[in-house]
Amino acid sequence: MNGLEVFFIAGILTIGAFYFISRTLLNKKYKKITYLTPAIAVSVASAIFMVLSFILIKDGWVIMGNSFFVIAIVSGAFIGTFLPSIQNTD
Repeated sequence: MNGLEVFFIAGILTIGAFYFISRTLLNKKYKKITYLTPAIAVSVASAIFMVLSFILIKDGWVIMGNSFFVIAIVSGAFIGTFLPSIQNTD
């Protein structure tokens, strides 16, 4: 893989993982905040990772690659979280 396929694949895998997690939580009829907790936890962990990346890594290209990776994962997490609720509109 020579290009940005890695970020695309990471986003697709994240969408799939969070789709199944959120569908399971929706089927168990938890509260709305419990349904959003996995995506919020990943977003907070990614924000901490990015702050540490800016502080500890000196190479700008590596920081930019980490930023793209974080954007792919966080957007995949929220898309995967909201897909089951879009499908369950009765």
